[in-house]
Parts: sequence; C-alpha cells; structure tokens
Amino acid sequence: MVAPVSGVILERTVRPGDLAGGGGTPWFRIARDGQVELSADLSEDVLARIRPGQTATVTLPSGVQAQGRVRIVSPQIDPQTKLGEVRVTLPVRSDIRAGGFGQAVFEDVSASVLALPESAIRYDANGASVMVVGADNRVRRVPVQTGQRGSGLVQIVRGPEAGARVVQNAAAFLLDGDKVQPVEGGQAAAQAQAPARPATAGAKR
Repeated sequence: MVAPVSGVILERTVRPGDLAGGGGTPWFRIARDGQVELSADLSEDVLARIRPGQTATVTLPSGVQAQGRVRIVSPQIDPQTKLGEVRVTLPVRSDIRAGGFGQAVFEDVSASVLALPESAIRYDANGASVMVVGADNRVRRVPVQTGQRGSGLVQIVRGPEAGARVVQNAAAFLLDGDKVQPVEGGQAAAQAQAPARPATAGAKR
C-alpha cells in the first residue's frame, strides 16, 4: 500500500499483520511534504484585519523565530470565546514540530492596547471583573470585557481607564467598599504592546 502523498509520518496505529477494514482508524497521519501550520485563535476585532498571504513572525519556545504566511482566515467566530482561527503556514524545519507551540505577531497589526495581569481578572456568575482601588483606598468591582491574551497579560477591551489602580492578586477575597493598603509594584493598568494573536497557539496540521 502506497500513501497518496509524501511527507513526515506523525502517527502510526497499524502493526505488521493487521488487515485493512473499511471505516476503521487511519493507519498513518502524515504531514504532507513535512509541512506544519500554526493554528492561532484571534479576537474578533483583530481577525478582521488579517488577510490570506499576510506575513507572520512566529517565535518558538526556544526563542528562535520563523517567518510564516497566513493560509486561511476562519469565516466563523466561536460564540462562546469570541475568537476565530487563523492558519499560518510555517517553513519546513527540523525545529518546528507538530503539536508544539509558538507565538505569532502579524505584520501591520501590532497595536498598543490596555492590558492587565491575568491574576487581576476575577470570574463569577456575573462575568469577568476587576477590583479598582479609589483615591480613598476603597475598592469597587468594575465589569470588564477581555480580549486577547499573551505573556501573562489580558487585553481589556472595556473596563477601567488607563492609569486606574487595580488589585493584582487576591481580588476574589474583596467586596465592594473594602479598604486596602496598596503596595504598588508598577502601573496597575498598563499600555502593553500586544501581538495580534494570543500568546500560545498549538501548531498543528
């Protein structure tokens, strides 16, 4: 039996002596011509600016970079996550493996966005929120709409204004009106250069 295409075998489920059966489990999974793609989930607003053929710089966990090209932009947005998929074709290289992870920055779509540490976001039955510290050091709950994630940060699409003081840790233990003693280790709400793609996305065929 000959495979219809040449490439790198990713998975083998057959053993010598096994008989072929219709509708059974595929014997092999093959990366055609050794090609691997990055599957990236992007927020709806960013997805609207991505086009097939667009260049993307992909950084591997080792820190090595590779230049990819957008092959497919999903026409569908997940109603739960509000994210859509983009497939980025990567060069055939020994250090790019199926099932690995990478971070991609798309050409001409990097932007300055409002972001907070992931630990500052609290989730409950009412949705995502943060605890904002007022001038009197009392906290109040402010609902937020989150966007893309990366490098431990979460994009804030809607929420407190830039420069607001936000509780970074243990916000879930606070109630509206509680008084705190802030220990500031930097701006609570910071302008961060966020790549136009979530920080990690599985590279898969």
